[in-house]
This record gives sequence, C-alpha cells and structure tokens, in this order.
Amino acid sequence: MATESSIEWLRVNQTDHKSNIPEKVKTDFSPQWTAGGIGLLEMAMALHERHAINNGEVSITAIVNFIFNLFDMKPGNFFSTYGVMRIRANSRTLFLDELKSSLENKMDKDDNKDVPHRKGK
Repeated sequence: MATESSIEWLRVNQTDHKSNIPEKVKTDFSPQWTAGGIGLLEMAMALHERHAINNGEVSITAIVNFIFNLFDMKPGNFFSTYGVMRIRANSRTLFLDELKSSLENKMDKDDNKDVPHRKGK
C-alpha cells in the first residue's frame, strides 16, 4: 500500500526534468581563427599534454581534430608540423609564449590601474 501511494504521489507530482535544462544558447557569434594554424596546434598539443581535456583520456588526434573543427580548419599532417616546432631556434612554443606574455601584460596594466597614483610623486 505504501508503494502504491508513493507511485501515485510521483504520478501527480511528476515534473518534466528536461524543461529545467537550458536550450543550447543561440548566438550569431561565428569565431574565426585569425592567428596561424601552428599556434592552434601548439594550444591543442599543450592541452593534451596537460591532461586538461577528459583527464588526458583522449588521443592527441581527437583533440587536434576537435579544436581545428571548431574553426572550420583542417590540421593537415600535424605530426610533421610538430616536428617543425621541435627544431625552432628561439622558441619551440612561440604562440603559447606570446599568449602568456599578453595575459601577464594585461594583468600588469590592470594592477597599475588599481594602484591609486599620488600627486607629486
């Protein structure tokens, strides 16, 4: 009898759980990768090596293909491109170095905005 009451209560109070899930956000944003493809590859490979996607339980090929597909690009022979990255003279991770530097510069500028400037000094 308790089971029947519980089932009846569930029938009466049943909610549509799917209605609580937001619909996919609709946007007119259409991202285009405007840096070089080798930079996108650097980022994809760094994410893979950091195990930042699926705790590292995904192949490098899957990550590279996914990220390049986001921007409607083809990765080509990315293992060959990786070989080029490895023999670079100055920086083997040029794009990632530039990303890091850009973010740090922004933080430094924002830090300076937060510091009240004294007159006369």
